Amino acid sequence: MKKNTLIIIFIKLYTGSHYIMKKRDIIIIFILTIILVIILIASLEKKQEIEDIYLSVNKDFAIEGIQSSEFYNFKSNASEIYLIIKVKNLTVDSEIKVKWFKAETGKDGDNYNLIQENTLTPVQKGSGKIVVLLVKRDNTYEKGEYYVEAYLNGNNKISKKFYIDS
Repeated sequence: MKKNTLIIIFIKLYTGSHYIMKKRDIIIIFILTIILVIILIASLEKKQEIEDIYLSVNKDFAIEGIQSSEFYNFKSNASEIYLIIKVKNLTVDSEIKVKWFKAETGKDGDNYNLIQENTLTPVQKGSGKIVVLLVKRDNTYEKGEYYVEAYLNGNNKISKKFYIDS
């Protein structure tokens, strides 16, 4: 079908002229409508993401307006250490995986050993914060260098390094 013919069809439909549409014209209009609906739906879908992560001794840490730090230092007798994950547009099918590592110094330098792993699935869709606790060993945190990673659906890794002193 020529481009001009399609334009004439739309003009006649718009102006109310008595134009008898052929089956081919109806199919073309139907296909164009489907394409427009698909484009509209695709543009409305919001991207899921982990915006940032924070470490704190306070699980109610207010993250709004706070800049994420690149240096976190905690005491081994800290009451608790929390990872606060700021998320956006999660669905019930989303999966957040958190991996906690501790550095072990050896002859080849620092090696990071996995000490804790958490897998989380939201019960409802939305945005906000998710809080994950680093579990203590013998009611204390062992001093040293640590590293935490957070993943959304196996991708979008975001990580922070932190230290625990005695």
